[in-house]
Amino acid sequence: MSGADDSVIFCFGANHRSADISLREKLFAGEDVIRNRLPTIKNRFGFSELATLSTCNRFEIFGVGSRAVTASPTFSDTLHDAFLSFDAISPEAAAQIRQAAYSLTGRDAVRHLFSVAASLDSLVIGETQITGQFKQALAMADDAKTLGPVLARLGQEALAASKKVRTQTAIGRGRVSIGHAAVELVKKIFNDPATKNFVVIGAGEMAEITARCLQQHNPKSLRIINRSLDRARALTTRLNCGEPASLDRLVDALETADVIISATGAPHVVLTKAMLNDAVRRRRGRTLLLVDIAMPRNIDPTCSTLHDVYLFDIDDLKQVVEGNLQERLRAAEDAARIIDESVASYERWRAHMTVAPALQHFNGHLDQLFRREAEKTMARNSFQGLNEEQTKHVWQLLDILASRLTADAGRGLRNMVDEGKGQDAAQLLMRLFRGDTPRNEDDAT
Repeated sequence: MSGADDSVIFCFGANHRSADISLREKLFAGEDVIRNRLPTIKNRFGFSELATLSTCNRFEIFGVGSRAVTASPTFSDTLHDAFLSFDAISPEAAAQIRQAAYSLTGRDAVRHLFSVAASLDSLVIGETQITGQFKQALAMADDAKTLGPVLARLGQEALAASKKVRTQTAIGRGRVSIGHAAVELVKKIFNDPATKNFVVIGAGEMAEITARCLQQHNPKSLRIINRSLDRARALTTRLNCGEPASLDRLVDALETADVIISATGAPHVVLTKAMLNDAVRRRRGRTLLLVDIAMPRNIDPTCSTLHDVYLFDIDDLKQVVEGNLQERLRAAEDAARIIDESVASYERWRAHMTVAPALQHFNGHLDQLFRREAEKTMARNSFQGLNEEQTKHVWQLLDILASRLTADAGRGLRNMVDEGKGQDAAQLLMRLFRGDTPRNEDDAT
């Protein structure tokens, strides 16, 4: 792995703890934007690898840079500029991001990314969507040709650790997702969801999770509204309940709905204050609960100023989540131990890879040495009488000796890596077996 001994993993981002939803909304970038900009940003800032994770709760860039680049006093500014390069935002928002963002390198960055993949850094600890989103982030980087061996291995190890956390701890026990939290909020406000009319806007993964949770409470009615009527129909078919409708029927639904939960992937508002204003007059004082779990938000925040309309967004779900947090926090302690072990395993792999160039050099040097000296020896008169079979055995012996020597060297190097002396050993090996050292022909005799 070229350059592995001179590379540092980094992560720069903002999440639900460091930035409120209005700021995170400015950062959100869609898949097409990420795929298109990853190569340009990677090359512009001199990174060797780069990926981006964009969800409703976080926007992070993570990658690999040379030690010289990451050790620079201006590296934090470099990451800040790279971070902002994914979308055009106002100078005011850029200043806010500088205050809200976190910057991590080395082991701290690795541990953070492992924790993210295992849902230990989520708004809802133990939610499952983040694992798929993390996979998608790596896939997008792979498509954009900005994923290299270091991040690819990190992704494999992080996802393996996530699976261990989910199967070996109680972290994911019970209902743990933004969609479930939204339904829990509804239950806190309306004691009996079975008496209410629900509308879910969207037909993607989050909308389906939400609808399935609602289904368990036997709502009075459930309407799935989506831009694509076919997708809405497909979801109601999978649910075996609900009424599908296209987005142009949303205005009609406003008059009869008690709860509207929006979870689309639309990059813009789909429910405006003007749309709702006329419906409020026709509702004659009946309470309407709006829950917006989309990013960017789908419901105009000013809708909350209308009479008898109550609007909640993702950040408002924190209070709901905290009610069930203690049990998951106890499980998170077990999960943290798994993460520590997985990070240590990944770092051992990285450390072993740092000595790979030295070992490859030694292997090549040994191969050239054996072949050069063997060819000189076999050319002597005393060896001219060997037949083809005897010559073959001589070469096999030399190959076995070379293999044994390189295996012993590799084992010794790996042991020294585990003792924390890998870099010194690799440098010594390179100095002892330099291919450009002047040779005396008499040395071979």
